[in-house]
Amino acid sequence: MKFFSDIKNLVKNKNLIIRFTKREFKSRYKGTVLGGGWSFILPLIMFLVYMFVFSVVFKAKWNVTGQNQASFAIILFAGLILFNFLSESIISSATVLYDHANLVKKVNFPIQILPFVRVIVSLINLLMSFILLLIAILVVGQFKVTFFLFPLVLVPLIFMIIGLSYFSSSLNVYLKDFGHMLGVLMTLVLFLSPIFYPIEVVPVRFQSFIFFNPFVPFLNAFRDLVIFGQIPSFFSFLIMFFLSFCVFFLGIRFFNYVRPGLADVL
Repeated sequence: MKFFSDIKNLVKNKNLIIRFTKREFKSRYKGTVLGGGWSFILPLIMFLVYMFVFSVVFKAKWNVTGQNQASFAIILFAGLILFNFLSESIISSATVLYDHANLVKKVNFPIQILPFVRVIVSLINLLMSFILLLIAILVVGQFKVTFFLFPLVLVPLIFMIIGLSYFSSSLNVYLKDFGHMLGVLMTLVLFLSPIFYPIEVVPVRFQSFIFFNPFVPFLNAFRDLVIFGQIPSFFSFLIMFFLSFCVFFLGIRFFNYVRPGLADVL
């Protein structure tokens, strides 16, 4: 099956992927004093700002028992770092073929690794934020043993994002308006996801619109595991794995379908 040969090609080019990932990560912080340290410092600043605004100024609550002042900031931060991973991966992948147009025009270069590399770089930033999230949870005394089950959510989410990144990178070449629409689309996903609010506060007649957002099952399951100490239902995991497989499969197939014309358009 062609799909499995696509997977084999990614595995076969693992050394090239590692080399490009290192180069991409270094180029993001090239010329800065702190270098890759910014991948930890920026989320730390973001977390401290949210902690002050929502815990001290607004004194916001998330409708769960046993909260302290920092709880809302932690719940919000957990949702935002997951969304930032999604948004950063898709938006950065939209320009990856333009950024490496010389490689796209080389017949023998495996250009399918380029969106994949952008997702890995975003994943590194997510892991830095994830370390900060763990530290915050430990400091406020809300650690749950289910925290260690987070790969059950993160792994399928990664595959879904890879599929979306394949769509994003190829569509942006053929549809010039796509890049301008992408920022608006990500903003819609942000506010149509229960990141700043619990789903229970949304009027019942509008909740169905929230659940149509494919990011929501991953977000809810992630928070349940790492913050609330709850294991999502088997049905929730089934939805996540089904979504991730479908999007990954369709994304990589679409990319390969339009690939022959990419060099000509660029």
